[in-house]
Amino acid sequence: MKKYGFAVKLFTLHSLLLLGLNMGGQAQLGVGITTPNNNAALHLNATNRGFLAPRMTAAQRLTLSASLTKAERGLAVLDSVSGKHYYWDSIKWTNTVIAPKLPLIIIADSLVINPGTAVGDLLSWDGVNWVSKQPAPPRFTCIVNKQQPTLALNYCISLYGVYPNMNDQPFVGEIRVVGFNFDPLGWAKCDGQLLSIAQNDVLFTLIGTYYGGDGQNTFALPDLRSRVPIHMGTGPNLSTRSIAETGGTETQTIIK
Repeated sequence: MKKYGFAVKLFTLHSLLLLGLNMGGQAQLGVGITTPNNNAALHLNATNRGFLAPRMTAAQRLTLSASLTKAERGLAVLDSVSGKHYYWDSIKWTNTVIAPKLPLIIIADSLVINPGTAVGDLLSWDGVNWVSKQPAPPRFTCIVNKQQPTLALNYCISLYGVYPNMNDQPFVGEIRVVGFNFDPLGWAKCDGQLLSIAQNDVLFTLIGTYYGGDGQNTFALPDLRSRVPIHMGTGPNLSTRSIAETGGTETQTIIK
């Protein structure tokens, strides 16, 4: 009797479908409901069963596609193996599930970010794919200005005088600071310039080549440009400084 009952139900559904088609779509077809929705061509209603769409294998869909055109766009079936939904997009069968692209993946029916492999991993684009990797060590270049507040003055050294001298005349080799921008007669700027030993033998005897020169024909004067003079020697908790020793820079480049 069950076999005949199924046949009767199938005949009834088939008759209802034909009736709806014969009426030009003016009537609503309902299964499991006596008052189908007026806006639905087919209204299925059930609380203990579902709707089972046609199931096809990939090979069967391929065979069917040979007879399909753009007119059948939207035709839907289920894959008999995976149960996934496929529809005819007028050219081919398309899976309705959109596969996520990296860095998104599906885990347990949830869309999540591609997990890393180590603590601290970050998502990075390597030019082809999103990959999880450790961030590069921080690197930066910082130029720090270490110059202390200064006032530019004119340091001049005496080229003439008496050594030693106890009167108002300058010592040979004495350095003075003046407020004008030229070196007085008998003085020279402390700018590292080279002087002739033959013409300044007394001064050369005193400072020699402390500040430069070849010691044969020339010797150099102290260069106090952008320099702060300090006293030679040492002291408690202080560095030892030799005469004519230079040190320090105006800027420091820090690379991390």
